Amino acid sequence: MAKITLSLIKRDHVRVVLEAIARKKHITKQEIAALTGLSLVTVGKITDTLGEAGIIVHGKNVQQKVGRRAEVLRVRQDWAIPVYDLSGTTFRFYITSLDGKIIDKAEFPRSADAQYVSADFVRFLKLTLGLLRRNYRNHKLPGVGVAIPGAYDAENDRIISTMMPEMGDLKLLRNFRKIFKDADIVIDNASRLCAAGLIEALPDYKQRTITCISFGDSIECTTCDRGEYPRGAHNLAGRLGDLPYVSGVTYTNFMHDALSTSVILEPALEIIRTAAIAYDPEEIYICSNRFSFSPDEVLRMQNRLAASVGIGAYPPKLHAVYNPEMEAMSGIISRVIGNWLDSMIVPQTRKKRKTADGADVNGETPTVAEAVADEADVSEDADA
Repeated sequence: MAKITLSLIKRDHVRVVLEAIARKKHITKQEIAALTGLSLVTVGKITDTLGEAGIIVHGKNVQQKVGRRAEVLRVRQDWAIPVYDLSGTTFRFYITSLDGKIIDKAEFPRSADAQYVSADFVRFLKLTLGLLRRNYRNHKLPGVGVAIPGAYDAENDRIISTMMPEMGDLKLLRNFRKIFKDADIVIDNASRLCAAGLIEALPDYKQRTITCISFGDSIECTTCDRGEYPRGAHNLAGRLGDLPYVSGVTYTNFMHDALSTSVILEPALEIIRTAAIAYDPEEIYICSNRFSFSPDEVLRMQNRLAASVGIGAYPPKLHAVYNPEMEAMSGIISRVIGNWLDSMIVPQTRKKRKTADGADVNGETPTVAEAVADEADVSEDADA
């Protein structure tokens, strides 16, 4: 009988099984089947293959006191996902496990002057490199996540940010490649990652159209249309905050200086109305790490939205979410794990790498020691 490998199993099935295991301290195959809707046979094939790949651990339920102890599964803890958050006024670094738990973190102050940001960034990378090599060198590294304050221009390797123009000269991927010589690097907008984390935690999100509007240092609109995220020709879709609100002032500029939700209620409703007409979503989530919309304010916006011209007979349902930083974390972890699963499931995307003695290694996840550079090999000079 032919050996079952991940490349023979549907990617979505592998992902939902892994996510179900990651969300629990331990879980049985029967519970996974009930949660995912997959057959017990399919769950068994996937978990056996994930176990052989060293991703999950099989054990017995020691808490069970009566009868034969059921087999339980859990995600191995010797995996590390480095996450870099460059969207704030300080550079922040996290190391998370596959199930999204933060196991280590560090912060580094940065200059607001474009002349010094690149040098600060390289020093920050060296700090995180030392932390990784000292404490996590034998952990498996499936990929690296990077959250940025604007859109990423991959062709010119730069950040396009309305509110943080000093980040525009930073050569992002080139500097990361100095550190992570053998790792997949995911770079995306912090607000978009926040939206993805929130949306993908909702049931049946792939069968619905859901919009998330983030009100923070900028205003970003992310829509998931049945599992797909429209990005635009230059990765700039959804920047509704750049629309003019009053003469010479954009929505982002106006809300950036606001101190309360009462001040921004009217412009927020205009942004919501624009998103509702443009994307025709079933639900809109209003996210902010600065403003907390009360249930009464959400209801008032809902009623006014329903009465707006152009909305039609089916206005979207509004929800408010305050302080969505952890959703941003889960969004980027989800992207990293998704790319990593693709590298194992889809043969064409598998990367070949070599061991220290020059032997080819296919489909195996490198350790931190194998994936990152030596500290002595990283120059203090920034690429501008």
